[in-house]
Amino acid sequence: MSNTRNRLPPRLVGRMGSPQLTKKNMVSLSDFMFPSDLRKKCSETQTLLLDNFEENVKTETVNRILLTNTDFSNGTYRIKNPGIYVLNEDIVFNPTFLFPQESQKEEYPTGKNGPYHLGFFAAITVECQNVIIDLNGYSIKQSKRHNLLQRFFSLIELASSPFIPKQGPHAFTDTIQSANTCLVMNGSLLNSSHHGVHGNNAHNIVLYNLDIHDFEVAGIALNGSTDSVLSHCNLRGRKSGIPVLSSFSQAFFTARVLELEKERQTSVYANLDSDLQTAYQEIMSNLDQSTYFYNETGQYDGNMYGIVLNVNGIVINDFLSSRENLQGNTDILLYKVSIDYIESHPVETVALSTIEKKEGYGGNRMVGVFGDVFDIEKVLDNNKKYNGNSLSDAQLYLAEHYPSKGTLSISNDIVKWSKDEISFDDLSLNGSDNESTLFVPRGDSMGHIMKGNIGIFISGGTRIVVDTTLISGVITRGKDVGSSSLFNKNQLYFQGSNSYGILTTASKNIEIQSVTIKNVESEHPEGISKHIEEL
Repeated sequence: MSNTRNRLPPRLVGRMGSPQLTKKNMVSLSDFMFPSDLRKKCSETQTLLLDNFEENVKTETVNRILLTNTDFSNGTYRIKNPGIYVLNEDIVFNPTFLFPQESQKEEYPTGKNGPYHLGFFAAITVECQNVIIDLNGYSIKQSKRHNLLQRFFSLIELASSPFIPKQGPHAFTDTIQSANTCLVMNGSLLNSSHHGVHGNNAHNIVLYNLDIHDFEVAGIALNGSTDSVLSHCNLRGRKSGIPVLSSFSQAFFTARVLELEKERQTSVYANLDSDLQTAYQEIMSNLDQSTYFYNETGQYDGNMYGIVLNVNGIVINDFLSSRENLQGNTDILLYKVSIDYIESHPVETVALSTIEKKEGYGGNRMVGVFGDVFDIEKVLDNNKKYNGNSLSDAQLYLAEHYPSKGTLSISNDIVKWSKDEISFDDLSLNGSDNESTLFVPRGDSMGHIMKGNIGIFISGGTRIVVDTTLISGVITRGKDVGSSSLFNKNQLYFQGSNSYGILTTASKNIEIQSVTIKNVESEHPEGISKHIEEL
């Protein structure tokens, strides 16, 4: 980018190559003030938080750092020191390598307790206190390539890991450093395969004057946050143009496991890699797709959310009934927020049950190494014999040869059945007849309990205010929830086909005022559509 210097806006005249902003820009930043109408809506603690940020931008001794695309070429930009971080241009996150290289392992840990084991999960992480990220009118965007290949991603992660210890589809970390007293403002977060902003146990957070567009799962998801403000934010989900189903991501990470286990020479790996390569080339070349990963609807095949405010930890299980012994999700203000295009085509993935229920990813479902459900319905032919694909073949191969790997819970009986060319109806599991074998409904491809599409989802919240907010276009498409032929009619669940403008569960002292909600719909004949629901 030889022209970068000439593209600098007038108030960013820092010398190229220097991490420090000029004094002229420091004066400009010191003029920043939050609007008075926002301040009037804040609690005393939230007002002090805004005061703190305004004071910081006036303090010339605060470290100030310019960010350009060069800072992201090797992977996630990790903020581990207090300071003011200012974008100097539009950022397209497209690191050279999808996974950390050997020379990067110290900066980006992989393996057990390695947050980067599944690749670069964020463009920016905030792992300390007292941070301001000024997008400065620019944007951070996931590239087309990275969006396709890294389907688990947040543009800004407010912690050192996407999961707290002992949670997630991998042992991501035994410790976590979360953001505390962090402001993100003045720009756009675009085209994320999962979240715009995500955080666990992040406190004193202000998200201000942001456009968060074309996310596929949630625009903002805060688990366990306290004393925070989300204001003047416009969120718009990605409702079309998603080229692959979730099975593509599962296949991609399963292939990664086979590579790490030095199984490249096997036909299982060759077939899986061939399907992945074909899909990649067709998509990147804008050709018609031919693999089973093809997403005919172009919409996300799970449930979508505008904003999720949850207690500390994952939000993959069923609706909370109580927040007893749970932490966070208190004293949060949403003011002048708009949410639109929360529209997806959810697909229920029926799983086989395990003998014992496990906590976390998979639960009582038979899953692969990273919590990926073994999709029994997709691999049964007309005679209920095994007729799989390259992903299910790889899941079974790993279950046979590496049964203790990751979250793997596919039983030996299922591995044997896949080879014996017998009907599933004739299968005896663990010495019992098939009548005692349960299929597990209600989940998506990762075994997450399907909750419906939701504009604002408050789970276990206390003292949360939603004020002067517009929610529009919360739509659940299709009829692929509660449609499995493996269940009797009275066993079907339709929860994943519901649509809600605002849904609260296990919450108290929630104030909703001056809120407009419209176009909340479900195409499913059994689906529920409600503007506001309290469970």
